[in-house]
Amino acid sequence: MSGNLEQALTDAAVRKLSGEQTYQEGVVYFSQGCVELLKVTEENVRAIAGGDLDSQVRLAASSDGLEYQCDCPSGSEGAFCQHCVAVGLAFLARPVSQTKQPIRTKAKTITLVAAQKVMRSEDKETVVKQLFEWAKDDKQLRDRIVLYAARRSDPESNAAAVRKSFEKAIQVRSHIKYRKSGEWARNVQSAVDSIQHLLDDGHSSAVIEICESALLSLCQSIQSVDDSDGHFAKIKDRLMNMHKIACDESRPDPAALATRLLDIALGNRFGVFQSAAETYADVLGERGLRRYKELAQLEWDKVPVRTAGRERYFRHDYSRITQVMRSLARFSGDIEQLVEVISRDFTEEHCHLRIAEVYRDAGLYDKALTWAETGLASFPEQHDGKLREFAAEEYHRRKQHAKAIDLMWTEFFKWPHLGTFRKLKVHADKAGEWPEWRGRALDEIRLRISRAKQNTHIGCDHSMLVEFLLDEGDLEEAWKEALDGGCTRDLHLQLTILREADHPVDALPVYRNFAENAIVNGRYDDGVEWLERATAVLKRLDRSAEIPEYLERIYVKYKAKKNFSQRFNERREWLYL
Repeated sequence: MSGNLEQALTDAAVRKLSGEQTYQEGVVYFSQGCVELLKVTEENVRAIAGGDLDSQVRLAASSDGLEYQCDCPSGSEGAFCQHCVAVGLAFLARPVSQTKQPIRTKAKTITLVAAQKVMRSEDKETVVKQLFEWAKDDKQLRDRIVLYAARRSDPESNAAAVRKSFEKAIQVRSHIKYRKSGEWARNVQSAVDSIQHLLDDGHSSAVIEICESALLSLCQSIQSVDDSDGHFAKIKDRLMNMHKIACDESRPDPAALATRLLDIALGNRFGVFQSAAETYADVLGERGLRRYKELAQLEWDKVPVRTAGRERYFRHDYSRITQVMRSLARFSGDIEQLVEVISRDFTEEHCHLRIAEVYRDAGLYDKALTWAETGLASFPEQHDGKLREFAAEEYHRRKQHAKAIDLMWTEFFKWPHLGTFRKLKVHADKAGEWPEWRGRALDEIRLRISRAKQNTHIGCDHSMLVEFLLDEGDLEEAWKEALDGGCTRDLHLQLTILREADHPVDALPVYRNFAENAIVNGRYDDGVEWLERATAVLKRLDRSAEIPEYLERIYVKYKAKKNFSQRFNERREWLYL
């Protein structure tokens, strides 16, 4: 059910929905004139707000309060973003007549379909003249016109125009930040569309050359773009897919193609064409593959064998040719060839893990375990535990559970934390021995805490024990440890919330303490939220009579903080209910 927007959209509502930091960002947008109200009615407002990129915003009144939508990244995730704030402020600052005027207006809406009919009714000369007038001020339209004309000219001119269009779109003059990266990517994708048109028109030979050049340019430009949204991978995959299709259609010289594919693979660090032996085998054929292998082997012969005790060199110098050789080995189907490639680098335990995985996947379990055990012996202090877990799983497969648990206990003993505690549980459960090992693990942590407390220079609470017990759902034992030895603020809060339903008396002082702490530190929304939690507990305890005195005491104590007073008064009705 719709409502009245003037009642639902207030400055207080905007502040509450956005939070202080987002609200201030929205104030900047509004004060800089970055809002255009497109349509304002009694129920909703539609607008465009933006800085570098425009975002479409809709705010509407409903029976539940204020509904909001924005197509920016934050808004798309459901946040009341800075664009929503700016539009809200623009609505509040508008002339009053602006709301009702659209309701009285009965003007016909001109749609794109209607506009097309108007354009069709004009003579050709008028339309062309108007189109080119618009193109003078619209770079994107101008480029589209050029590509449209090029597509209808000779193939060479068409290919040249497409190549130029992509190079213009991909160009980066300075670092592109996240907020502008989407626009950059859309322009590049539009240029890729033109390459697709070239391929659709049957110019596959030109597409091969353009895609290879485009991929190199893309690898260069992306280094100056904030690609948090993963635009690069999508563009790269499109270009590589078109390149493969074009090669399938035109069948270029196999030896020349093999040379170019390897050159590009070794010249970029983004994986472009590094699996060409597998992907392009049908295009390269016997002659192309032979040339590809010869050239790859020349590079591979330059790679030294590196061991754990030897200097690692610069690993990135060899990673590209290593990936190429792995691709060749996978294509050959020769497991020993793949192991030989991986065996060039034993500077980390991951190398042993990769070989162990190769043998396991091939069903050669004895070789797999041998490599895993060799890696563990070579890297006894390895931290990530993947090789240790691999060996443990292999021991379980052989019903040698004691060996598996011993590996996990060694890891927990060296690096005790929630992750290693969980892994110990997983492997002890497989042997049906978790109660025994759980007690041993908790006793070990208590012993370490006791030793730490004996050293007056080290402060140590029971946070680790509380975390372990919480993870197992043992709330009462966790609470006891928290009371006996203390724990971190976040753990205390998490534990209190989980126990509140059955132990409201324990929760009340915690919520009161958190409320005042938040207010003192300027987190007024959090402070009021904790006050609400505290009053809710008082009601459950049939102590509602204490609420007015408690709230007034807090209000008087902190009323000098104007923002807190404002938040408190906004929620006063709910606090006292």
